[in-house]
Amino acid sequence: RTPHIHYKVFAKGCEDLTTQMYFSPNSFSDKAEQQIVDDLNRKDRVLNRLTSQEQKQVIVDFQRSGNDLKGVFDITLKRL
Repeated sequence: RTPHIHYKVFAKGCEDLTTQMYFSPNSFSDKAEQQIVDDLNRKDRVLNRLTSQEQKQVIVDFQRSGNDLKGVFDITLKRL
């Protein structure tokens, strides 16, 4: 499967949320790694069940900051 991180988030008074965050191929500096992640993203059955708008919400473009990668993944919980 493509590189991804699972999240299970819960808070009192809100619906539980289970989701996944995916890496944009642009998150990797190595061109070969970019191509691998792009190919895996295109083939991922879970990711490809989402609309293009939903995919934009779960694919994160990380930026290099020194030795770290930093990205933003917004999570919204629905109140009960």
